[in-house]
Amino acid sequence: VADGVAHDFTNVFAVVLSYANFIKESSPVGDPRRDDALEILSAAGEGTALIRRLLSVSERFTGEKPIELNESLLQLRGLLLRSLDEHRELQLIESRSALVVRIDPVRFDQLLLSLTLAASETAPDTHPLRILLESGVNPGFARITVQCVESELTELAGSSELPLLGRPLDPSVPEMAACVGIVESAGGSIVARASESLGKTFIVELPLWVESSSAAPPQLEAGHGLVLIAEGDTALRRAAARALSLEGYAVQVAAEYDEAVALLAKLGTRLDVLIGDLAMPGCADYELVAEARRLAPSAAVLVTAAFASGPENAGSRQDVTRLYKPLQPGELVAAVRAALAGRELQTSSGERPSRDGQGELVLVVEDDDSMRAALARILECAGYCVCQAARLAEARKQLETGPEPALVLCDLSLPDGSSVELMNWIFATRPALRGRTFVLSGGAVEDADIAFVRSGVVPVLRKPIEPGPLLQILGRARAGLGSSV
Repeated sequence: VADGVAHDFTNVFAVVLSYANFIKESSPVGDPRRDDALEILSAAGEGTALIRRLLSVSERFTGEKPIELNESLLQLRGLLLRSLDEHRELQLIESRSALVVRIDPVRFDQLLLSLTLAASETAPDTHPLRILLESGVNPGFARITVQCVESELTELAGSSELPLLGRPLDPSVPEMAACVGIVESAGGSIVARASESLGKTFIVELPLWVESSSAAPPQLEAGHGLVLIAEGDTALRRAAARALSLEGYAVQVAAEYDEAVALLAKLGTRLDVLIGDLAMPGCADYELVAEARRLAPSAAVLVTAAFASGPENAGSRQDVTRLYKPLQPGELVAAVRAALAGRELQTSSGERPSRDGQGELVLVVEDDDSMRAALARILECAGYCVCQAARLAEARKQLETGPEPALVLCDLSLPDGSSVELMNWIFATRPALRGRTFVLSGGAVEDADIAFVRSGVVPVLRKPIEPGPLLQILGRARAGLGSSV
């Protein structure tokens, strides 16, 4: 029941968010209609948070993605208030700057709700509960402090610190063990501080997703691309089609599986991108994806879903990009641009790029799903075979158990650590890959990473990455000529 309700409400809020964004973008600053649209967006954001709470009850997830903490905290305000005693005040103190981290939104909500309850249960009812967002305390990390306070000037000095990493605060409270797991899986840390007068204070640090602004795919010419939207919800289908049409894309739509298959057969190789809902009528899971691979093999494929059945399934298909609802128009357009940038089926003369990869294997290590899919598509179109990994542990396992790649592309900052360690291990065990291993970076976080980049040990490809220059660089590396980037 929770799954079905969450899916339907996700579609409803996706429509509300889309049309509120259309009004906001078409209204100048100071126009009352723009202010109205902002209020609608705020209310829809709170509704989205309620859906995430429902998904957490049914143990469904939406996969890791970049989220802005100030915005997410405001969306949770209503839920947090209802979780507190009616006499306790709630204070939300936002950061002065945007704080973007990469984490599953459903699990982030679980984390804050659990810490809010734990902090409020151990403090006097008269003390307000404060959630404070900060940046710069620990460079490269966002800090979230959850505590009950006596006044605005309450200090933490003199309290005793109890490390939570690796073990729950209280074995009898499963929520605390879950909090540790959520934070650690996002590459962060969590500690608790105990005070007789204030009760428990929780401090969470999550790594900033510094590449959020620089990892955008190259901008493509408006109108470049034919997109098929297969979506059973009428209002959502119209909203998605309008968002893409406003950007100049040619759009076809299908309301059910049989109609989508017929359009795939009709469009064939002319189709650039398929956007297919995994829950559309008449379609079982990835059945439409299989038909797209058969009838329109050159098209990039994006699938949309309200949730994943579990965290282990969030990236189960590496040949497609999975998007989680509700999507705002800008997110949908960005995903299509990334798919088209990776596809690059035609040059300006209308000819396919040469497939000079000769079937050689390339290992792509990148945690961002859209970027990883785009890189894979670029390489496959050029004739390379591609294996993919989203984390350091996955990359090392593939190198240890799978065939040895001819080339390696590795993002510098990954959820489970820095790729510097992986690079050093590769050079120690596979010296032939020196000169054929490249770091992808939009900006280093740690001092050690910055020093590694500046040392020149490994060629660095700066994001955003243009398909043409990327293939030229890899071609020179294959030829044994080295590369300077």
